[in-house]
Order: sequence, then C-alpha cells, then structure tokens
Amino acid sequence: MSDLNAYSYYRKSEGLRDFWYPACWSKDLSPKRPTAAKVLSVPLVLWRDSMGRARAFLDVCPHRQAPLSCGRLVGENIACPYHGWTFSIEGQCVKIPAGDPEKKPKARLRSLPTFESGGQTWVWMGEKRPGQSLPYMEGLRADQGWSTVRLQQSFAVEVGDLIENFMDGPHTAFVHTGIIRTPAEPRPRKVRVSGDQSGLKVDHEPSVEHLPLLRLIGKKGPVQVRHTDAFWAPTNVKVDYWLGEDEPSFSALIAMAPNGPCQTEVFVSVSVRLGALNKPASLGLGLLARHILKQDANILALQRRNLEALSERPTVSVESDYPDIQIRALRDWLRKPSTEEPFVVKAREFTLYL
Repeated sequence: MSDLNAYSYYRKSEGLRDFWYPACWSKDLSPKRPTAAKVLSVPLVLWRDSMGRARAFLDVCPHRQAPLSCGRLVGENIACPYHGWTFSIEGQCVKIPAGDPEKKPKARLRSLPTFESGGQTWVWMGEKRPGQSLPYMEGLRADQGWSTVRLQQSFAVEVGDLIENFMDGPHTAFVHTGIIRTPAEPRPRKVRVSGDQSGLKVDHEPSVEHLPLLRLIGKKGPVQVRHTDAFWAPTNVKVDYWLGEDEPSFSALIAMAPNGPCQTEVFVSVSVRLGALNKPASLGLGLLARHILKQDANILALQRRNLEALSERPTVSVESDYPDIQIRALRDWLRKPSTEEPFVVKAREFTLYL
C-alpha cells in the first residue's frame, strides 16, 4: 500500500468503519510510553492518562507527518520525535520549540473514542457517534471464574477468509487432526443458523464426541458436547463449548483488525471455566492455541497463494458453507451505507457431518 495513500483501505471500508475494533491489549498501554497500533490501515498512537484511561489518536503529527508513537511522553503530553511539537492528552498542540512562544498553537490531533473490555482496548473508527458496548464480551470476565490465555498474531490473509476459517467446523478434522477432531468417524448433528444485522449464530445440537483437546483437563472418554459459533459485525468471532453443563466451559473470542486487502491483526482470548481444573487446563492452553493458529495460518497461506494466481475466484459451495455465504453478504451490505433494502439473515437448519 502506497505511503502517499495510507487511508485508501479506510476509505474503501465505508460502512464497516462505524464499529469498535481491537487496537491492542490493555496490558500493553502505559502512562510512561506511547503504543503504536494500526486499524483499517490507519496508524494510531495510544497511551494512558493520569487517571488510567486509554487515549487514542491518529499517529500522525500534523506538522510533517512523523509518527508520534516514536516520540516520548512528557507527563501526559506527547512530543513528536521530528521537531518536538508537543500535544496534550486532549490533542491540543501546547508547544512548538521553533515557534514564537507568544503565539498559541492551533494544531490538533484527531482523537478516537476508546473502550476497554476483555483485556483489550477497542477504538471506534467511524465518523458517527460510537455504538453501544460489545455484547459478545460477556462470559470472559475473570470475576466469573474464567482463566484466560491471550495471543496475538498477524495473518497475511483477507479478513473475510479468516472469519470463514474461524466459523468453520468441517476443517477442524483435517487441519487440526488429533487436536480438535479426527476425520475417521463423522457424526450427524442438526445445525441451526440464525441472525440479524449485528451478526450470525450457528448452534450445534448436543452430541457425544471424543475431543482430543479434552485430555488437557483429564477427560479421555467421549463426552456430551454442545457448541455455538457466533459472528459479530464487523470482524469478531466467538466460539463457546458446553461440556454437559448448563454454562459454557470453554470460550474463545477472536477479534480482528483488518489492515489491508491481505493483512489482518488477530487477537485471541481463550478462556476455560472448570473450577479446580482451571490452572492445569490453562497451562497447556496457550501452547495448544498457538499451534492451532499456526496450522490455520499455513492452510490459509496456501489458499491465498492460489487466489493470487487466479483471475477470478471460482467457488463451489455445499450446505455447510451457508454461514459463510450469509456473513459475506452481511459484510457487503454493511460496507454500503447507502443501501436502502434492509439485510435479513435467512434462518436455516441442516444436518452437518462432523
């Protein structure tokens, strides 16, 4: 992407801008140093004020466009590394070292609303008033007995293909053989797809499964499993598993920040709620989750290599691909804010062999 056209991807995103996007982990923000991030290809700089609140601005000095994240914090203010222009926590320029000290600077930084939840700092990328908080964060709070492992990885993949991968059950038996499932004995189960303009949910009916990853918590035999895969606009996936209990025992939130046609930053929070087994389960969870992400990255890289070699995308779909078809249609609808016809997710039930 050209340095002279840094916001082209942002502009092309149109209606997808008016959403909360993950910028960084909350633990990475400090009142002592600036943190750089990028969302929708837009460079951002974040730090904490004296009250501990997250603040976010465009990471571009209005003077000569140097990245402020490479500068330093002076109290709550940030100083540009190029000419020392200094900006307050409100974004107002308060000092120009080479300027007349009697003249009040007029330059300002553009600020972005922030929101912290689930160990992440989110930024509102749109022009409109920020929307409400994130409903899919429920169930990921430490005070509810969860143990959480957090991972971050860059994928050289278009975000739509990542969403499809993370929502897709059938690939787990082949890409993650011996970890999540095996292709040996697929079992039929009813799957129900529902949703609205905020997202889409795939409910898998309870089934007795032998999941290899349950060895992490000492469960070696088959167990009754129910799970849901949920997509929340614009780029978030949440997976929940119930292991014969009324409340979920396993939850994964995958929040994505697209930064170009084939560049996506992925933030993964994997949580377990197993009482006394939380600690032993979480010990191996990080390594296992990182290995699974690597397997996903490998197959998606092979897919991307073929897509780049083709002049068009020939796609043959079956019924199990229905959620992806609906999600892509929803994202296309959201991208065009002038669309008059409302988008309706067509609910469907089918049998999936998994």
